[in-house]
Amino acid sequence: MTIGCSRNYAGDANGNRQRSGRNDNIFERLDFQFSFDQAMQNAIAVKGAEVTRNTVRMMLKNWRRQGLIVQTDVGKYRKS
Repeated sequence: MTIGCSRNYAGDANGNRQRSGRNDNIFERLDFQFSFDQAMQNAIAVKGAEVTRNTVRMMLKNWRRQGLIVQTDVGKYRKS
């Protein structure tokens, strides 16, 4: 497996990323409103059965920090 160089993920001056990762694919597969369980199912479909609940929690936490999603209730999210 080849590890991508960080400059591939940094994006250009406008913030556009040059390379999408597996989390981007998971994000695209999710509905506008989704639950933690739906995110978990999509993560398993994209990344494989070894995905843990903690992996999905961290992915959602990062998306919240990036402003991609907002938490609407316990275990419920909406894309921004």
